[in-house]
Amino acid sequence: QDPLRIPMGPRHMARPGGYFESMTRPLAPYACRGVIWYQGESDNEEGRERYFAASTRAVIASWRALWQRPEMPFLMVQLAPFSHWLHTTGEYYPILRAQQQQVADSDPNVWVTCIMDAGEAENIHPVHKRPVGTRLALLARGKVYGEDILCQSPSLCDAERTGHVIRLHLSPCGSGLYAAPGIPHPLALIVEGISVPIDHIDIQGDTVTLTAAELAGRPCEVRYAWENYTVGSLYNSAGLPVFPFRVSLD
Repeated sequence: QDPLRIPMGPRHMARPGGYFESMTRPLAPYACRGVIWYQGESDNEEGRERYFAASTRAVIASWRALWQRPEMPFLMVQLAPFSHWLHTTGEYYPILRAQQQQVADSDPNVWVTCIMDAGEAENIHPVHKRPVGTRLALLARGKVYGEDILCQSPSLCDAERTGHVIRLHLSPCGSGLYAAPGIPHPLALIVEGISVPIDHIDIQGDTVTLTAAELAGRPCEVRYAWENYTVGSLYNSAGLPVFPFRVSLD
């Protein structure tokens, strides 16, 4: 037999919009400078990941409307690296992370901080909270309060290839990128659907150069930290880890 279920009603906590009506609406119009948003793990289901950006924009719009502040800042935390625990996995996390960045890229008052170096393979809520708080504080200082500081993680802004060489340009990097010692680079080079070895990786300024003999002029895809669980290895001069990315090259 099915377990006893509480009938869905107008006061059921899981009713559509229930959390918003019960837990958010009563807070307005108390003063709110901005919002820190660290959610999205439960959207890791087939089909739902495609609508994550749209649902996130709807949440932001509803909060802004409630406070009557159309430019209310939102600071989001990109989903932490996570592999699995019991029946829960992070299978769609790479797509969800990319959609979080899409939201930030499309709204001048939304920003994302990266914690690709602070996850735990078997803990969906990692215990390493200090990097999260520190990076959110940097983001708020720089983007909300206008301090002239390096506060954002680098993201891929351009990629080019010449023969067996691929150059990846990232920004913002401050005085340049650096690699964490002893951590393998979570870089993957995919040629015709197959991962091929990267012969050499060089980091100079804001550019990461890859050399691979097996490119042989064929179309390829470069991925960085494009996995549900991995450990980021590249940082800018403010100690902020590079956002995950993937890019196709002819």
